[in-house]
Amino acid sequence: MKLALLLCALLFLPSALGAVMISQVLYDPLGTESGGEAVELYNSAGTTVNLSGWWLATDASARDVAFPAGAELSPRGFYLVADAGWARLRDNLTWQTADFEETMTLGNANSGLALYSPLGREDAAGWGNPMDAEMYEGTAAAAAAPGMSLRRRAFADTDDNAADFFESYPLWSAAPGTGHIILLEITVEENAPAIGSVMLLTDDLSAAGIQLAPVPGGNALLQVRANISGAMVVRAVLGNISAELTGNGTQYEGIIGIPHWLVPGNYTLQVEATSLANLTAIAAASFEYLELLAMEVDAGALNGSALGDLSLSTPERPTLRNSGNIPLDLRISATQLEGGAGSIPPSAVGFTIAGLSGTLEEERLLPLSLLPAEMVALDLTVSARGYPAGTYAGSVLLVPERS
Repeated sequence: MKLALLLCALLFLPSALGAVMISQVLYDPLGTESGGEAVELYNSAGTTVNLSGWWLATDASARDVAFPAGAELSPRGFYLVADAGWARLRDNLTWQTADFEETMTLGNANSGLALYSPLGREDAAGWGNPMDAEMYEGTAAAAAAPGMSLRRRAFADTDDNAADFFESYPLWSAAPGTGHIILLEITVEENAPAIGSVMLLTDDLSAAGIQLAPVPGGNALLQVRANISGAMVVRAVLGNISAELTGNGTQYEGIIGIPHWLVPGNYTLQVEATSLANLTAIAAASFEYLELLAMEVDAGALNGSALGDLSLSTPERPTLRNSGNIPLDLRISATQLEGGAGSIPPSAVGFTIAGLSGTLEEERLLPLSLLPAEMVALDLTVSARGYPAGTYAGSVLLVPERS
């Protein structure tokens, strides 16, 4: 008979399972760990829940916080339980005081807590990678930054902490009797940066559009300006060439170097603006890269015959480089060598270059088809046998020609 009466009494106890949930946890306050931690509960039921005999379990203690006798959680209401000293040690003294203070110990990493009633476990909230399965539901939530709380999404309870909780600035509900709170949750998606305009400020011709003249053997400097909002990083990009633009948050400017060997023609330069969330906006501006026929020779003066090489740092060994952006041939000629003892005709001057050789009794056009940035060695010889002894001087003229 006693067993029957006990079962009957249990059947008529109001069930709290599922009605009360952990709505917010501040486990790593900016200030003190002793007096700055707090847990907020929410009653989703339409009836008051008596919290007498309820407790919070943590990794530190199976009964870390025991709710006091007579504690109640009103319908659709909140209950804030905080660490002892909350009234004077909480991070923000404008936050509400707690409904109940008692010493609690919440782990800052890979931890959690569980809410128990006499009927069993009511709810749990874990963060990081907690070891005790009682301290979380489903998958634990991602850890919150110091001073931030884990907040339940619009009181959803899917039994999966990772889905139900998100990082939030601590926003505690009103204390009992001060009014009704409606909590709002919104998701703000960051937009890509907005590019208003892109301007190319370098223009080497008066014709319509933008024309850029190459610099022989170097880089032409193209100045770029763009009006952009919402960007963290701004770059000017042309193929695999790029340069960062700097600015004040609305206007960005910089210089991108365009190498001499780039084929002449019309090009589109892109400005890429990237936000903190790694969203990118792209805008473009066009320019014409002009044709350049140019050649670089390292040798300026030679003392007699010389063998060439493929290094521009050895002026005693002649090297030719195409420093323009179109293929070139070479026109080569020599003057008569004059001296106090007489003269030596240009036919005594010989050359070898790119497999071609001969003497310079007359001007020669050599079909080198030397590509932009390509180098070639030039051998020069003077056959002075049979001429009177003495010092002679003359010159060799090298002129690039379009291939």
